[in-house]
Amino acid sequence: MFFQQILRDDIGCAAYLVGSTQVGEAAVVDPRLDMVDEILDLAEREGLRIRYIVETHNHADHVS
Repeated sequence: MFFQQILRDDIGCAAYLVGSTQVGEAAVVDPRLDMVDEILDLAEREGLRIRYIVETHNHADHVS
């Protein structure tokens, strides 16, 4: 199991990368557009392929 919070303290936003290191797949929760490269780099370092994006609420700066 892998769990990492990606935090933007300056604006109080957080995204999460949650995945299975055994299967090599992950989900991203509430990603902002300006976090995409950081999240992709983290997933690659951990050997995870992002399969799902989950948004818990709507924001103009979120990926969807």
